Amino acid sequence: MALIRHRALQHDEWQPEAQAAGGDLRVPLARWREEREALLRRPGRLGLVLDSREDLATPPHQLAEELAADLPRLALIELRFAAFNDGRPFSQARVLRERFGFRGELRASGELLADQLRELERCGFDAIDYASADDARQALVMAGDVDVALQPAGDDTELVFRRRRRAPLSLVR
Repeated sequence: MALIRHRALQHDEWQPEAQAAGGDLRVPLARWREEREALLRRPGRLGLVLDSREDLATPPHQLAEELAADLPRLALIELRFAAFNDGRPFSQARVLRERFGFRGELRASGELLADQLRELERCGFDAIDYASADDARQALVMAGDVDVALQPAGDDTELVFRRRRRAPLSLVR
C-alpha cells in the first residue's frame, strides 16, 4: 500500500485492527458497533473503516446520523471502494464533509485508479491509499496534468462547460 496525503507520499501511522496493541487504530463498522465505548476509552487516535455498501449518503442518512455524535472523536474515516467504478464513496465523502462537518482525515482505499486522485480530493478526501507505490506515483503525475472538472464536487472548481461558455468561439475555416 502507498499512501498519498496532501499530494505527497507519506508513511501510514495507522494500524489495522489486527496489529494494534496501542497507538492509532482503525476498525471496521462491525467492531465499532460492538465495542464503541471501550474503543473510545483506549489511548491513541481512533479511525473507522467503512465499505462502500455501508451507505452514508442515501437519505435518510441513518448511518451518518448514528455516527454523527462521535464524528468529533474520530481522527480518521476510511472509505473503501469495492470497484474503481463504484461512485458511492465519492458521495459519502461529500456527506461527511458538507452535511456532518467531519474535519478529521478522510481516506480513500480499495480499488482505485491513478486518474481518480484529483476527483477524490475535490470530494473531500485528503488521503488516498493506493495498492502500490507505482500507482501512487502515477496518480501524482496525472493529477498535475488535469485542470478541468466535468461535474460539481465539494470545492469551487469551475466546471469545463462553464469555462467554455466564457471563452470566445474560434471559427474554423
